[in-house]
Amino acid sequence: MKYKILSLLAVILFASYPTISKVVLAHNSPLVVIFITGALSALVVLFVYGILPEVKKLIRFKKQEPYLFLVAFLAGALAPTCNLFGLAHSSVLNYVLISSLQIPIAAFLSAVILQEQITPSYIISLFFLALGMIIYSTQFFQSTFHFSWNDLFFVVAAFSFALSDVLYKKKVSHLPHEMVLIVRNTVGAVIIFLVMTFLSVESGLQVSFDTESLIGMVLIVLFPIIIAQGLWYFSLEKIKNIEAALLNSLYPIFATLIAFFILHESILWYQILGGGIMIGGLMISQVHFSHHNMYADHLRLHNFKHH
Repeated sequence: MKYKILSLLAVILFASYPTISKVVLAHNSPLVVIFITGALSALVVLFVYGILPEVKKLIRFKKQEPYLFLVAFLAGALAPTCNLFGLAHSSVLNYVLISSLQIPIAAFLSAVILQEQITPSYIISLFFLALGMIIYSTQFFQSTFHFSWNDLFFVVAAFSFALSDVLYKKKVSHLPHEMVLIVRNTVGAVIIFLVMTFLSVESGLQVSFDTESLIGMVLIVLFPIIIAQGLWYFSLEKIKNIEAALLNSLYPIFATLIAFFILHESILWYQILGGGIMIGGLMISQVHFSHHNMYADHLRLHNFKHH
């Protein structure tokens, strides 16, 4: 339970990103914000742990380096870049809806690669999560869907995020977490820099170092990136990936609540309804997991008494 709470805390900190970035994006381009915050995050972690010790660790775990860099590329570069390209040519509604595909994709990959079991109650919880997400995003079916080929960017991003978590748990979860953060954010910053240089989707890149932007970037580096990513990878090492994916589905709810308390944005009835259905779906899965674990403990105790 402790690690589930930590992963949920990571999701809450991830969800602070839209609120903080709203201030920063008033004077800076999205690509610039991603590049600067990613590079700063890697530098801060390197400063705390030391460049030489981290290089030695990287050499010591050289057999896992291909998987580590693949995880970093998927989560730190490919997925964010695809989301940016998608948002440049599609709608926010499509982004929110298609991004939620990360949950069933993660469940499928976890079952195939990690041999994690998908139970009937888990499938039921996915149904309620999907229903709640649709109600939440479409203003109770008032908004219509208009999909295009550009939405495939969101599909690739959802698959990339899901695959990166599965590969992390399968191949590199035993590595020092700070090393994962350094590589992920360094690779992400480098790729984003190349995108800005050669494939920028923005007509003009805007950079500002005003006080609000600097404070906002520092907060992004500390909370949604360093602390949130650290907690996420630490907890993902201990719990099932399919459980972590379900908890990650609550991201839009927490993002709305944070915007409500900090920016005083309104919460509408359909958001409350959709969020309630999503939380209900999550509770269904957690009740099953708790029951399953208790039943397993009962069987072990029963077998112990008879030996």
